[in-house]
Amino acid sequence: MTSETGYTIGSGIFIKGDVAGAEDLVVEGCVEGKIQLKNHLLIGQTGVVIADVQVDALTVYGEVRGNVTATSKVEINETARLVGDIHAPVVYLADGAKFKGTIDMDVPLPRDF
Repeated sequence: MTSETGYTIGSGIFIKGDVAGAEDLVVEGCVEGKIQLKNHLLIGQTGVVIADVQVDALTVYGEVRGNVTATSKVEINETARLVGDIHAPVVYLADGAKFKGTIDMDVPLPRDF
């Protein structure tokens, strides 16, 4: 199924295994394994991801249990719960969001700095 932002894993779908691609993805169901995307991953309020995640950008309204690496940003909204370590240059943590782990925002400095 496609949506305005790419593909959607519906609330009644459970995927066990690795998910990889170059499209945007919305997860409303459950994914257990590993996720590697070159674009944006959005985890909806009913979405549960039990996986290590490597993406360009991540937006969470549901639940993530695993480590996250993002090349641009991670946004954890007020209804979200994330247990794991985050490595991203920009991290947004909304009031009310649940988070347990570490955040590493260390970005390499330019060579001429």
